[in-house]
Amino acid sequence: MTNRLASPPEPRADMQVIAIVKGTERFIFLVTDSFEVKTQLTETLARWAANPDLNFSWYDAGMIAGRVQKGTH
Repeated sequence: MTNRLASPPEPRADMQVIAIVKGTERFIFLVTDSFEVKTQLTETLARWAANPDLNFSWYDAGMIAGRVQKGTH
């Protein structure tokens, strides 16, 4: 299952890159301070964590959400 944006955003100075590496899988998120982006990210994290076909857990979702809240890179 592939979950990608139709067209990746252009890199910006205020963009936060957050990644989780699990074995050979990579989950990479490009996040800005935009409310819409954060809302879409929250929905995506929940959908992925609930999907038994993905190696992406609720713990992973919580880690990503926490990093976005703190603004850490």
